[in-house]
Amino acid sequence: MKKRRKISARDYDATDLSLRSLRIFLCVEESGSMVAAARHLGSSKSMVSQQIANLEKNLGATLIDRDARPMRLTPAGLAFRDHARKILNGVSQARAELVSLNLAAFSELRLGMIDDLDA
Repeated sequence: MKKRRKISARDYDATDLSLRSLRIFLCVEESGSMVAAARHLGSSKSMVSQQIANLEKNLGATLIDRDARPMRLTPAGLAFRDHARKILNGVSQARAELVSLNLAAFSELRLGMIDDLDA
């Protein structure tokens, strides 16, 4: 197993995290392999692997035990999984609320009528 460089807190930048990388991480966890996740996502294994590596680099922790078959999450990965799910669920809820707000603007219809149509 390759030894990874320790990343300090000052190397961390939350802007480097993406919703896409969170979705890919959860897909790898659920499918048990990067190949299966890539197939499910319609992508390449190398893209999935790169996204996971970038996510781990940005978080400063190894999330997936790549030596285990099927792959399994490390303790850090298990802790982060719950946060990733909450983040993605929060985004889904926000989108749903925004859609309902946009539709709510159209729920009121005002009509004007002329009392005397002959006039």
